[in-house]
Amino acid sequence: MFKNIVPKFLLFFLIICAMGLRPSLDAQEKKGLNASIQPELSSDKPIVADQASGELVADGKARLEYGKLLLLADNIRYRKKDGRASAKGNVILTYREFR
Repeated sequence: MFKNIVPKFLLFFLIICAMGLRPSLDAQEKKGLNASIQPELSSDKPIVADQASGELVADGKARLEYGKLLLLADNIRYRKKDGRASAKGNVILTYREFR
């Protein structure tokens, strides 16, 4: 019974934590502190550029690092144009102070 509840609660908690960090990230961006921080996408398989969607696609043990945030998943799609990422399969999102 609790097996299904705990992972959902943990994911919900991590999402809420990430949302709580957003104002501080916005404040840093306004000061130009994040201008030098670029996301780093890596994988145990070659990263593919999807020309149709303009996304970088990482399969396998995919990893996206952005400052203090770390996203791990089986599949990560990163759109450099607007800095958005989506993840599927065994998704883990962590913030450095909570690892």
